[in-house]
Amino acid sequence: MPAAGQGQASASIKEASRATFLHLPAELRNEIYTLSLVHHRRLVLEWRGRDIRRELAERNALPRLKRRDHVVLSNYRNPHLAIGFLLASRQISLESAPVFYGCNEFEPDSISVAHAWTQQIGESVCYLRKVYLWSFHDSVCSIYPSPEHLKMFSSWLKMMRRAEDLDSITLRLDGKSTDHTAKRLASVLFPLFQGIQARREQRGIQDNAVTSLKMMQTTPLSDGSDNPYGDEVKELLRKMLS
Repeated sequence: MPAAGQGQASASIKEASRATFLHLPAELRNEIYTLSLVHHRRLVLEWRGRDIRRELAERNALPRLKRRDHVVLSNYRNPHLAIGFLLASRQISLESAPVFYGCNEFEPDSISVAHAWTQQIGESVCYLRKVYLWSFHDSVCSIYPSPEHLKMFSSWLKMMRRAEDLDSITLRLDGKSTDHTAKRLASVLFPLFQGIQARREQRGIQDNAVTSLKMMQTTPLSDGSDNPYGDEVKELLRKMLS
């Protein structure tokens, strides 16, 4: 069969497969999405210069096993199948996106990745529930922070305001707190919590500074104890939101 004919046949098979899948009961499709897309470990996002979703599908861009803070981070069980749902068709993408983005914890490995990824997923930001920021503190809270990183981080936080159902945003706070760094971090984070609080109130959800700040988590110290730095930032944010 000529190459063109093979391509047409392959496209026809894919189209028939999509149509068959969409004829399954909605409950069964949701079960398939859950089994294929929900993972028990954080999904680390790395930037390789192209659209992250297609990069995942084509090159399995999520990393090999890594170990951080005694947590093993792995790649997708079946990356081609998992990401394939998000790219298969508009209807399948709309149905599977809430499962993929709402039931997994994502870890962008830098501010630039977080910014690019959030732009790429567009309206799916609203489904995000758990985000883990590993590497950002030095760029934002150093004595001489990078203006580019500050601008990018602030822009990312504005996009994250649409994540109205966000359960947790976990920050890895490096080093010791100073009055300077705690105030800098609180002022940078303030628009995120203010925006989510306002959007929730528009939906009739009674929110306040205390409930809003429950979503902010911080990594423990190396000995496993709570990080007082995070408590300082939370207290500053509570005063700003009240």
